[in-house]
Amino acid sequence: MKIDRLLLIQLKEKYDTVSKVNWSTYLKLEKFLEVRTYPRNSIIKNFNEVETHSRLVWKGVVTLHHLNNKGQSITRMVFCDGDNAFDFLSYVSQKPSPSLFLARNEVTCVELRKDIEPMVLKQIPEIADLAIKINHEIISKLYHWNTEILSQPKADAYNAIMKMHKDLLICLQVKDFQHMLGIGKSTIHRLRQSG
Repeated sequence: MKIDRLLLIQLKEKYDTVSKVNWSTYLKLEKFLEVRTYPRNSIIKNFNEVETHSRLVWKGVVTLHHLNNKGQSITRMVFCDGDNAFDFLSYVSQKPSPSLFLARNEVTCVELRKDIEPMVLKQIPEIADLAIKINHEIISKLYHWNTEILSQPKADAYNAIMKMHKDLLICLQVKDFQHMLGIGKSTIHRLRQSG
């Protein structure tokens, strides 16, 4: 589904904090953006597939999963409203990756297809600066997640994750927190009771 005007205005407001781009540029971009809604527990990008879209989570919770040594899916990261949730390395390299992105509740995303990205940059060259800054934002989020959230004491990391979205207790299971934080089930239950 194409993006509606109100959502386009909200998108501009969100990204004006990253880089001021005039309204006429967003109007040119409008025809290239798609809004997609994923039902709860649907796969957005599967293991060993190439990432075909850049996507901004507009509303909802998305989790990133990898396979452990036993071939089991483990949760590695959470993306919520306003986060860019796509496999950045696979998107850039256009090679398959061992990542899965899963909608944990009904998720609405604003997406741009990789195959039309060169045409977008050619037709709207003034968007390049914003694209570069969004890429920096993505890298910063990964850095923040790994160095500032997961490196904290486990209780602080749990609390930081819980502040990301109001529906996390509904969307995520105990095992998701176990995988992300590297702690046991009883510790998760204790953290939930104390929070």
